[in-house]
Amino acid sequence: MSGAPLLLLDTHIWIWWIEQDRRLSDPIRRAIEHSATSVLISAVSIYELSVLVHRNRIRLTQDIGYWLQRATDGVDISVVSVDQEIARIAGLLPAIHGDPLDRLLIATACCLDAQVASLDEKFRAYPQLTGRLIG
Repeated sequence: MSGAPLLLLDTHIWIWWIEQDRRLSDPIRRAIEHSATSVLISAVSIYELSVLVHRNRIRLTQDIGYWLQRATDGVDISVVSVDQEIARIAGLLPAIHGDPLDRLLIATACCLDAQVASLDEKFRAYPQLTGRLIG
């Protein structure tokens, strides 16, 4: 990759970034603040967040609609839709990760030639993410 890269945030990293959670590592914080030309999330992260809120696995300090606006437009994070190519690549990835949504995130990074910020250890097992993973 030439120049500053695109950076795709895994769902937990996105939430931690918006909430300024102390679990966010310094390398990830630096990548978001200084290294990336564009910070991205996948539309599947919005789905994951909505499910977590609905199942009371996490609580937001605001209404989810307001939180989402603040967590994207308010901090200049772009939302990437799942298109035909991303879906195809995700379907071809080995099922190292049992979560198909995480395979969609991995496929998104591959299709966009983006780095990925994640602390999910299973991501490390994907050779497609060699040199792309920040965690």
